[in-house]
Amino acid sequence: MNAKTAPATQPQEQKTLETDRQICHARFSPCGKVLAGGCYDAAVRRWDFSGEEPVEMAPLLGHHGWTTSVGFVPSGGLLITADSWGQLTAWPYADKEAKPVWSHEQAHDGWIRNMAISQDGRFVATVGADHGVRLWSTTDGKRVREFVGHEQGVFAVAISPQVDELVTGDFNGVMKRWDLATGKLIAEAVFDTLHLTKVDAAVTGLRILHYHDSDTLLCAGSEPSTTGRMIGVPAVYFIDRKTLKLQRKVLLGETKDGYVFDLAWLADAGKYLIATSGQPGSGKLIVLAADAEKPEFENTKVSNLRTIALHPDQHQLAVISTNKGSQGNGTKLDEDGNYIGNTSPIALFQV
Repeated sequence: MNAKTAPATQPQEQKTLETDRQICHARFSPCGKVLAGGCYDAAVRRWDFSGEEPVEMAPLLGHHGWTTSVGFVPSGGLLITADSWGQLTAWPYADKEAKPVWSHEQAHDGWIRNMAISQDGRFVATVGADHGVRLWSTTDGKRVREFVGHEQGVFAVAISPQVDELVTGDFNGVMKRWDLATGKLIAEAVFDTLHLTKVDAAVTGLRILHYHDSDTLLCAGSEPSTTGRMIGVPAVYFIDRKTLKLQRKVLLGETKDGYVFDLAWLADAGKYLIATSGQPGSGKLIVLAADAEKPEFENTKVSNLRTIALHPDQHQLAVISTNKGSQGNGTKLDEDGNYIGNTSPIALFQV
């Protein structure tokens, strides 16, 4: 079934799980039994979805910075996590009291901005604020290869389904396509609309890369309009895989709507589930058919979206946001004068 023949997709909210921490990034395990979320308190929270109701498991502890990227190896029972201090760790995610299988405290010099796991499960690619692009073995954590050429922090990475190439995107909107086996640069392009510099400040809009099909890449983020806050138009670019030339783009709102923070591919329907967020209180859960020029569905009831996790059954969706009325400047205090930290409610949808 393709997007033209698929019925309209309208995710319906079923329930909400309350948490006591703020979650950065979340994914479901390949078996669908575990939801893992990297948190700002350096922990990785887990929920068991094998029963009638989700049950929180013991957290995974050992990171020292914000745990901002998580991903499951397709087979073998491993979860890979990365943080803002440059640590990369592999865990047996189903174990009740899981201990790392391997870990690198300084896989990067500073923030690991993103990572991608190959579909065959052999590799994890990481990119960071140190301009680095690195490929690691998921089995033992050994570094396989480094891809040298970015001159700014790298924010996005994707490995091709054939596991023969990868693409990366950096702070300045520079996108590069690499040969996975040799590390050789194949193609390069600059997307000026995904970057903005004003006087002495700059902001990037390039956040996500994804192989849409064998001929097309998807790049998502924002066309930023100012450098001070998250003000910009959420954008999805469809790009020719070989030449890295822009084929078309879809803008998902106005300047107040900010960025595409996360997305998931509904393969059977030929559609993307997209989470956008910008100014406090804003945000949308969007359904966009791959061949459409505008969304077929928008939900604005869940604001401050951070990440979405699609269950492998393609019907359950976890939409994770920051609590309403959140503060980041320390002004919200409880009756004892303690700072009230942000939390991330998990809204469970049926797709």
